[in-house]
Amino acid sequence: MIIDSHVHILEEGWRPEEFLQGVARIGADISGIDKDVIRNSIFVTFWDGEGKKRIAAMERDGIDICIIHPIDFGLADRCSEPVVPYQLQNETMWNIARKYKGRMYCSVSVDPRRKDAVALLERGVSGFGAVALKLHPGSGFYPNDKICYPLYEKAAELNVPVVLHTGPIATPLKSKFCLPMFVDELAADFPQTNFCMAHMGFRLWPEAIGIAEVNTNVFLDISGWQGESKHPRRFYGILRTVLDTISSEKVMWATDGPMYSQIVPDREFAQVIKDAGKNGAAFGYAFSEIEINNLLGGSAARFFNLKLTPSGTETAPGQTQDSRNPR
Repeated sequence: MIIDSHVHILEEGWRPEEFLQGVARIGADISGIDKDVIRNSIFVTFWDGEGKKRIAAMERDGIDICIIHPIDFGLADRCSEPVVPYQLQNETMWNIARKYKGRMYCSVSVDPRRKDAVALLERGVSGFGAVALKLHPGSGFYPNDKICYPLYEKAAELNVPVVLHTGPIATPLKSKFCLPMFVDELAADFPQTNFCMAHMGFRLWPEAIGIAEVNTNVFLDISGWQGESKHPRRFYGILRTVLDTISSEKVMWATDGPMYSQIVPDREFAQVIKDAGKNGAAFGYAFSEIEINNLLGGSAARFFNLKLTPSGTETAPGQTQDSRNPR
């Protein structure tokens, strides 16, 4: 079973234009492609307001389940509200997950400074079956700011985990709000809630695994690490350090597709993990079958409390699988 624990569904008007321009600038620096070409010709290939491209990609790449994360960037400094309101974006993605029940699940994303933040979280979970809360501090808030705490309290009440962006982010969003260290306070204040540091903090990964090591309720995902996977000696070395520090039960494979899927296709990125036992050994790094299975799906199933049978299908009503504090 392969679970992509971090994907996005995109459509024109769903992101502030200022953010798209910032991503296009980074893409131009990396690829040499003109940023206007990226914005106007490449980004449009990502638009998928009904989820049809996502499910087709999953079928093509052998991915069994994905977790869709909406994003609310509308209150970020130097960003305008997107054309499509955040409430409608959330509801659209919740309905996509419903349409592909058992293959797609969805979180709730809302800026904690929104007046309806807590109500939207409760509506998404109780009314539409959303499986997590997703926050993006780069929009201009520290994740340990008390303005976030009503959302964490509601997440705890609803028994859903929290996913937070960690690590550097494209301007006009601000990286200073995304340091892994801030998650330490949340883990201490909400010990019965699981938190995931998305992207493993990118280049701040040593800080991220340090926080996860001392907090049993902090997980990591490796979305956005496709570029690093092109350097197998370094990638497997970092992954081995991570698993030796916090165990494979708290690390999840993810793509952050569709944008990062342009760097390494999803099937190839999954294959990097599938082949870790064989290919890692070439560089002196051993990975067990249990570790590989946890990375590719087992950890995500526990973190998001997906009620799956061994075959990957949903369990019957009444069956449970508690994901809290696995260690």
